Amino acid sequence: MNAFNHPQLKVMLLRPGSTDLDEQGRITGSLDIPLSDLGRNQVQRLSAEMPPMTVDRVYSAPSSAARQTLQELPRFKNVKVRFDDNLANVNHGLWHGMQIVELQKNQPKLFKQWQENPELVQPPGGESIDEVRLRVNRLIRQIRRKQKAGKVLIVAAEPVAGIILSELDGSELQSRWRTQGRFAEWTWVRCRNDELQVAR
Repeated sequence: MNAFNHPQLKVMLLRPGSTDLDEQGRITGSLDIPLSDLGRNQVQRLSAEMPPMTVDRVYSAPSSAARQTLQELPRFKNVKVRFDDNLANVNHGLWHGMQIVELQKNQPKLFKQWQENPELVQPPGGESIDEVRLRVNRLIRQIRRKQKAGKVLIVAAEPVAGIILSELDGSELQSRWRTQGRFAEWTWVRCRNDELQVAR
């Protein structure tokens, strides 16, 4: 039997479309940037490709890109949405707006560590991965308390989306960590034996 036919909590993680800064190869992090024209096109294409589905509740990052992504997906327009600060993207502090290639060129050792072991890197004035994990798990606990069954949509951008998946399936963060390049994509997640796990 398909795992999604069981009476349990089913979760979809949705990444918003891209912004101008994303397309310029810059570190967007928690900056509130709207979707670019390309980002809107990505979401419209996603809307056309997604199979028919309904959800009972939406938890979304409070960013403009996340809000606009939901607006471009009419199938979710009548669903109650909670915009939650726990889903805000990683605060990269003074790295915000910097081109990723600039960081790679000027601080190659730090850049390599950021890609391979992001838990060990905290940008100046930014958040640590442990701080992000705390708020991500705060939201997961809230979802577990309120949603024993049914379907939930979570809207969050990379790299916080990778942190969410890492927390849900217990995988190493390095396997989920993406600083750029994944937009308007979705992943099914499931709750089984009181644990949220990625459904492969």
